[in-house]
Amino acid sequence: MQTATEAKTGKLMQRQQALQLPKRVWSIGRLPTEKNGPSKVAVCRLRGVGKTQMALELAYPYTSIAQTLGIEDMKPAEAKDQVKVYLSYEGAEKWLLIFDNANDINMWMQGSNTNPALKDFLPQNEQGHIIFTTRNRKLAVKLASSYVISISDQDQDTAMKILEKSLPENYFLDKNDAVTILLEHLAFLPLAISQAAAYINENSMGLKDYIDLLEEQEADVVELLSEEFEDEGRYKDNQNPVVTTWWILFQQIQHLNNLESDYLSFMACISPRDIPQSFLPQPASKKKLYDTVGLLKAYSFINEQTGHGLLSLHRLVHLATRNWMRKKNQFTQNILKATDRLNEIFPDSSHKNRNLWQQYLPHALLVLEESEIQKQHEKYIYLRQKVGACLYSDGRYNNTEELQVQVMDTHKQILGPEHPVTLTSIGNLASIYLNQGRQKEAEELQTEELRICLKVLGLEHPHALTSTHNLACTWESQGKLSDALMLMEKRVESHTKMRGADHPHTLSSSKALSKWLQAKD
Repeated sequence: MQTATEAKTGKLMQRQQALQLPKRVWSIGRLPTEKNGPSKVAVCRLRGVGKTQMALELAYPYTSIAQTLGIEDMKPAEAKDQVKVYLSYEGAEKWLLIFDNANDINMWMQGSNTNPALKDFLPQNEQGHIIFTTRNRKLAVKLASSYVISISDQDQDTAMKILEKSLPENYFLDKNDAVTILLEHLAFLPLAISQAAAYINENSMGLKDYIDLLEEQEADVVELLSEEFEDEGRYKDNQNPVVTTWWILFQQIQHLNNLESDYLSFMACISPRDIPQSFLPQPASKKKLYDTVGLLKAYSFINEQTGHGLLSLHRLVHLATRNWMRKKNQFTQNILKATDRLNEIFPDSSHKNRNLWQQYLPHALLVLEESEIQKQHEKYIYLRQKVGACLYSDGRYNNTEELQVQVMDTHKQILGPEHPVTLTSIGNLASIYLNQGRQKEAEELQTEELRICLKVLGLEHPHALTSTHNLACTWESQGKLSDALMLMEKRVESHTKMRGADHPHTLSSSKALSKWLQAKD
């Protein structure tokens, strides 16, 4: 139970104006005067979005709980019962009781052998009302039924007002672009904005300088967001840094359920946006999946796109969780789990799978860039190959080039330079170079591929014939018509000998040869 002191009134009123709370929230401020209003209301949202500030803004007109009750000489074990009895008394004056950070559903709803559930000690009186602030929506519903106020993510306008009240006016002169970029980096989160403003003020630095810090390596950003700072809208003993507040909540999740913490760790290893639920490790039953995702949504760690089933992890939660895993030496273990899962389910590049592999691509690209996965060339070579093929089908040749180079080099190292699979990877990289307009590099690879094919497989092998066709077409496009004709004539001769003059491959090669001969004449 906590109330605000009048010393904070001015600051809280500024917060009130900046946050522009929903009309339904303002009605809570009038609850003690409304006979038929709800007796209990829960304010629910992610840590750091302003729940405590909202509760304090509603509470500051009232005297403190201790002054109102005046209960003395109580034994600690009798305190909850005495408060309940006092506030439930019909003759009691109007009161407002606030339970801030009510997050432990077991403590509130189940209790233990030695400590009954806290819900059993809630007073009931038409003269009084109770507000809970919580990050657990499931608990909010159990405590306040339908009277749950979910605080939405802050938008740019609201975030701008918070920043304007935290920095001198000179920071906003002709710096609209910098302000917008800064707020986007901070995900419009009030706690992160307050922390950034405190750091900027203390170090007399420009907005662009702070943005540059946010764009540093992940570890440096975490260090920046772990800075302590003073904030009059939060309690004195609270740990203020953005990263620290989520570490604490993540530890609470771990104590509740292993699968929830596993899912959160898993999602922190991949892209935080648009995560298909089919990508998550599947539990024994669908109900368990729904319960697990539901708890993470209840704690506002994730949200779900209506109608699409795609999950998104809050950007700063993603960052904090990754750093938490690194500090606990769990990141390597979890990034390998996520990559193994991708290796298991990533589809081929066929058009029928297009929608699915387009959803998986951002996550695959992120994990394949991790240093822990870069070292695992052999283990994840086929994942790289499938991802590269999908990027190629999508026309993203620059993105697929690096993956295909890795695939080719790994095949050469493991299988040897003359293995048919290695030859295929050489030809695939040549095709990428051609689509990038890098014909000379493509020609060099195709020449190497054909040389090895002729040496190991012979001209009449299908792979050698394909390599012959590809290099001939490259030479023709480069104006090397005589060399192109020589190769194509060999290809037509081999196809005729092996498959007959009427075979489709023979006919297509003969048609290309005739066309080139006419061009030469």
